[in-house]
Formats: sequence, structure tokens, C-alpha cells
Amino acid sequence: MQKTLLVGVFLTHASGAFAGVYVDTSLFAYSEAVTIKGAIDGWSGDFSGGQAAITHNWVETGVTYQQWKLGILKRYDYELEFSPDTADFVYRTENKLALEMGKTYHLDLKARHTYSEGVRLSHEFKTVKDLDLTLGLSYLRGLELTEGVLQGTATALSASDYDFEFGVDYFYSKDSLLDREVQAPSGDGYSVDLHLVWQPTTDFISSLTVKDLIGRIYWENAPRTTATASSNVKEYDANGYVIYKPALSGFESNEDFTQTLPRKSTLLARYRVFSNIRMVGRIYHTKAVTLKQLGTEYMLSESTQLQFLYMLDAKAITLGLKSGNLSFAVISDSKELNEAHTFGLSFSYLYKF
Repeated sequence: MQKTLLVGVFLTHASGAFAGVYVDTSLFAYSEAVTIKGAIDGWSGDFSGGQAAITHNWVETGVTYQQWKLGILKRYDYELEFSPDTADFVYRTENKLALEMGKTYHLDLKARHTYSEGVRLSHEFKTVKDLDLTLGLSYLRGLELTEGVLQGTATALSASDYDFEFGVDYFYSKDSLLDREVQAPSGDGYSVDLHLVWQPTTDFISSLTVKDLIGRIYWENAPRTTATASSNVKEYDANGYVIYKPALSGFESNEDFTQTLPRKSTLLARYRVFSNIRMVGRIYHTKAVTLKQLGTEYMLSESTQLQFLYMLDAKAITLGLKSGNLSFAVISDSKELNEAHTFGLSFSYLYKF
């Protein structure tokens, strides 16, 4: 109801003369230890090691009027940071593979997750010569939450048995770790984003995009667990592999929680080396990872470009097309989607009246 009312007010003030409608979508997933499909399916498939897994997804659609945009927004963000030992231990236990007898695995996991929807208002400013600035402000309604840490150790007693002890402190909508039955909380918040474009010469152009420059969601009565878990109680399956049932000591509560949304920054630079070819560099930075890309942009015309980028960290290829008010790009490190550790799609379109 709030979103419908805001759109209605915007259109009324535009007096029927708003410039157009738009859609802006970006979906990106990156998983180091296992494939994206393997991460979804409980850490199955081949194991590559690593320390991070992320997915950032943004779907926005709305209307424009002069330098203003007003849109309905949906977001899904998830970041995991973990030690190499954590990745190895989780992979082996999830797939019931042999542990390295006598080894102590040092467990360290940080999780940040938000699923939200809302309304975004943005405005483009002509600041100084060669520099354009767009500021966006989003109202967000929080739908899902996970935020917290796990730290401890696990010691392999044999190829199929281990002792462990770890501490956890986390807020959540669904308890995926200890299966506590809870009522999911709700939250309200905001996010500020910016987009800077600097073009000092006709041959060079750069841009900086920062999402969640400042971002908060205020959750009411969010479930929280602060506890220490140990392997004092054990069971074994038919093959003799341990099934742990953690013995907990600590607190389960419900509290108000202010979640800080981590920044996501993209720095892009293009330099024209020939009349129709630009060299392109791109850096994508989050709290969990920094991903770098290099490539070229072939200009079919001043308004139409083909883009080819190579992601150095993930060995992934981006193919993109921009033509007028339409842009599309796909990124992957594998021809087979089920084998991809990196995959993304982006699409944007502006229809002017």
C-alpha cells in the first residue's frame, strides 16, 4: 500500500509528462569452495577450497521524470566469510568423507544475510564540469535476516569421528544451525547509494558506484542465540560416521537488532586506445571479496558497444552489450551452469515517452 501510494504521488506531480519507465536488474553469485549449485545442495560436488561465498541480487522497476527516478525494489544479499579449515571440515562432514586423523580444524565463520523489499528514489545532479553524481535513497522492509559468527575447533579422532567445541552468536529469521523453532522478525530500514561519473577527456571515462554507502535495517524482536556447543552427545550412522547432536550451554532470546548493510563498491575505468576500441578495467569490492576484471569494449557506434571482460580472480568471462537505453551482460566461469563457481546476469532498459 505504501509503495502504491508513493508511485501515485510521483505520477500526479509529473502531471502525466514523466519521461519513461525503466527496469534495472543485477544477479550475481560467487562461491570459492564448491560450485554455486553445490553450495545450494549442501556443499556437494568437487571441492576447491577458499574463504568466501556471496550472492548479491537487485531488481528495481519504476518511472522517471527529468533527473528523478522512483522505483519498487527487491534485494537479496548473502555473504559468507570462513577460514580454509572451516571449508575443508564442512565439506568432509557434509559428504561423509574421511577426516585427517589427529588434525585440529580451526573453525571461523561469519554470515551476513538480508532479504528486503521497498521503494527507491534517486536524483541525478550536475555538480561540476566533467563530473555527474546520482544519489539514491531506499526505504527497505526487512523480510529475512541472518547475521553472526561461529568460532571454535574440531579435532578428528579417526577418519569418521571427531570432537568439537565452538561458540556462536547470531541473529536470524530461521535457525539453520541449531534448528530452534522461532517466529521470523520484521524490520524497517534505509539505504543510501551513489553513482559518480567522471570524464575529464573524450578518451577517458570512469565511474564509482557504491550501494549501501549507509544502510541500516532495524529488526524488532529478532531471535538470537549466544551459546557454546560441544560434542558430548554423539550418535553414529550405519557406516560408523558420527552424527553430532550439540550439547548447548548459553542463551536463546529475542531482541531488537540494528543490522548494518555492508558496502558494495564498483570502480570502472574505460580508455579509448583506437577510434572504436576501449580498454576496460573493473573492480568489485565487498566486505567478503574483491574481484578484478580487465577487457575491451568494441564500439559499433557511439551508442552501441560490445564488451568482453576477464575476471582475474575467478577466471570468469563477461560478455556484454549496450545499445542506447538497453544493456545486457552475462558472466560465468563455466559453459555448464551446474559447474559454475561464478555466475551473473544484468539487464537494464529505459523506455522514453
